Amino acid sequence: VLVALLREGPDSRPGAGSEGEDELAVLADEVRALAAMAVGTAAGNVGEFRPWALEDVSPSLAGVPSFAGGPAAGPVTAVSELTRAFASELDRRSDLTSEGGTMAVMPSQSNARYRAAVTFRLRAVYALGALLRGNPAAQRAFVAGGGPGL
Repeated sequence: VLVALLREGPDSRPGAGSEGEDELAVLADEVRALAAMAVGTAAGNVGEFRPWALEDVSPSLAGVPSFAGGPAAGPVTAVSELTRAFASELDRRSDLTSEGGTMAVMPSQSNARYRAAVTFRLRAVYALGALLRGNPAAQRAFVAGGGPGL
């Protein structure tokens, strides 16, 4: 369940809809941030959780719309989802700089929405670091998934 909570869905796009949809997006990012923190804390403090970072949960998520594509889309693991979140943040920051801004510029969205999105991404980076630290198998999966090329 925690791995599924790490996936950003269509509701996570900044300025994607009305004020009510914005509130739901804030709540979704807050839940994702808590899931990332739980994953990072478990992996960092309890060695038995380290192999779990590579466990493919895609068969369990077959009916979830945001995980459409099934096995052809590749395995869904904690490492792959956290790498996806990291890549998403890098893409957002790259877009900001290409528009003449800096990486530190706050996008045009509500402060609550911005804080929730940033909190999720910071905690995702924390969780990714916790999963990779001292975990050679997770490091190999990160490299195989193109992580260092981000």
